[in-house]
Amino acid sequence: MASTTHTSQDNNNETWFPGTCYCGNIKFEVRCDQVNKALFCHCESCRRAHSSPLYHVVYTAEESFKIIEGNELIKEFSKTADGVMRSFCTSCGSRIYNRVPIKPQLGVGFFPALLEETIQHNLPDSFKPSCHYLSEE
Repeated sequence: MASTTHTSQDNNNETWFPGTCYCGNIKFEVRCDQVNKALFCHCESCRRAHSSPLYHVVYTAEESFKIIEGNELIKEFSKTADGVMRSFCTSCGSRIYNRVPIKPQLGVGFFPALLEETIQHNLPDSFKPSCHYLSEE
């Protein structure tokens, strides 16, 4: 069965790309116009948090990311007082977004793997990783 991309546009004619957690209870939208950084992270902390050898994260301006549904299901966790604040769905455990308190200029970090599959296969250029961070770890 073919899947369709369901983007939306706001009053400024900006395109919003939809995403969900694994169970679908948390829905979000993100724009690609204010990306601060897109990368693959290999650091020890992220490898453990994602149970993966690396992960793809895109940091965008706060106003370019919004939770549409399920905000009450989001729980935040940080291993240290000034560490990365990791937000996840309390129903399915999917990581939804990150914030880095010591680097507020990064904005919010979301995970393109949570976008609709058709968008994942045709990512806007600004969502594509430009580097591998801490790949020597």
